[in-house]
Amino acid sequence: MSKTRYAVVRDNVVYAYVEGDNFETRRWNLVYPIKDGKVSMDLVSVHPNKNESGTLSIERRVETIEFTLDIEKRLMTRDDGTEFHLVDEESL
Repeated sequence: MSKTRYAVVRDNVVYAYVEGDNFETRRWNLVYPIKDGKVSMDLVSVHPNKNESGTLSIERRVETIEFTLDIEKRLMTRDDGTEFHLVDEESL
């Protein structure tokens, strides 16, 4: 993988960075490994549930999303088809 640092951009918003074999989120600075041109991450959400007797419980849901990187085309595609552009950070 290239050592150039790329910004992951969609609609003029930088969401993350790709450098070497790492994908780093911009908002939380979480770093995920890039393996075989792919990045996957789990999104965890918590949902309150109220049963018939009125007791409140919490349900934890995990959704895994995956991104495929194509450095030559400077493109990153989410598993739902959403495309992000990889822009050399120095050109921003």
